[in-house]
Amino acid sequence: MHAEQNPTTRDAAAFEAACAQWRGELQRLALGILRQPDTADDVVQEALLRLWTADPPPSTQGTRSWLLRVTTNLALNALRSARRRPADPVDPARLGLALAAGAGLAAGSQPPATPHQALVRAETDGLYRRALADLPPAQRQIVSLVYESEMRLRDVAEALGVPEGTVKSRLHAARAKLSRRWRELAPDWEDES
Repeated sequence: MHAEQNPTTRDAAAFEAACAQWRGELQRLALGILRQPDTADDVVQEALLRLWTADPPPSTQGTRSWLLRVTTNLALNALRSARRRPADPVDPARLGLALAAGAGLAAGSQPPATPHQALVRAETDGLYRRALADLPPAQRQIVSLVYESEMRLRDVAEALGVPEGTVKSRLHAARAKLSRRWRELAPDWEDES
């Protein structure tokens, strides 16, 4: 997208270029927070819709930051909303995808060489998810953005609207809690993969 084009001035071509430029990054951010592709898609769509209808629009230079913040807030709202709703019955198709992802067969990863490795990977993933779920929301969000969405600390701070030092201290606290919780959940764990 050209620097002089502002995607929020109702210029359809500039808006399409902005969508193409940022959709992937927004998708990774939302998916890292939510862990549900369908909900993440909805969040990204809503964020882009808000960009189109923003009044006043964010500055051309601040559009990325604005989109990251809106996407983060929408994803967190979706998490809060999901916690208030009763759980849906298990859909066998989704269960199969979850088991495949837990076994390390998610997009971009290599299948394990042996059934034992698949079991170890699935167990490790489950323990990690349990430890992550025990973190306070602010720390869980930071871990998700830094490690799962692979965002730089500076970008996380910008997206959340907090100083970079706050991101670093939350990340440090989260690592310590994850380490303690991991030792509680799997005191005899050894990486056998």
